[in-house]
Amino acid sequence: MTDKKLTRVCISTTDRCNESCRFCFAHKPVLQKDMTLQESQIILRNLKSLGITKADWSGGESLLVKDIFSMIRQAKELGFSNTLTTNGKALTSSKVAKLKTLVDRVNLSFCSLNPLTNSIMGKDAEHIELIFRKIRELQEQNLPLRINTVITKQNICDVEPLVKKLTELGVTEQCLMEYSPLRGIAKEHANMFHKSQRILRSCTRIVS
Repeated sequence: MTDKKLTRVCISTTDRCNESCRFCFAHKPVLQKDMTLQESQIILRNLKSLGITKADWSGGESLLVKDIFSMIRQAKELGFSNTLTTNGKALTSSKVAKLKTLVDRVNLSFCSLNPLTNSIMGKDAEHIELIFRKIRELQEQNLPLRINTVITKQNICDVEPLVKKLTELGVTEQCLMEYSPLRGIAKEHANMFHKSQRILRSCTRIVS
């Protein structure tokens, strides 16, 4: 059997976030300081020496980090391909324009088309329109995007219409992610969001 070589890592730049999603495994309150530009440089050089070629920038909310664009620029200069995951709240039009030259894709988090479901999961009332607006802005800049949806027993019934709507909007990459109550808020709300294997199988049928 041939071992698969690790080529991609997720770089968590901060514990801070401008949302309070109840299914998130981030630590609350914030336990660590934001990553510094000097720290990212050391990390990137070490990763490159290990053969890593792809970096996924995340948090918390990575766009809250002061030097995030300089960090990604460092990675690009070292030959990394880069993606950035965001909830979209801090993704202004000017930041979209900056990212166009730095990343290969932006990942947006989207829970549901149902406002009540979004409220249960910790999203605010503007979540749906915000993501629709960010999809348009990214598409206008021809910047590849992917929608990430964490599957829980609260939003499983909303997955099929969400996938259909995103397809209509021209979104070609959609990632359905399993809810993981590992720590933090996600662990505290495990009973609210955890799903059975039956639910997971039904989700597989929706996207297959």
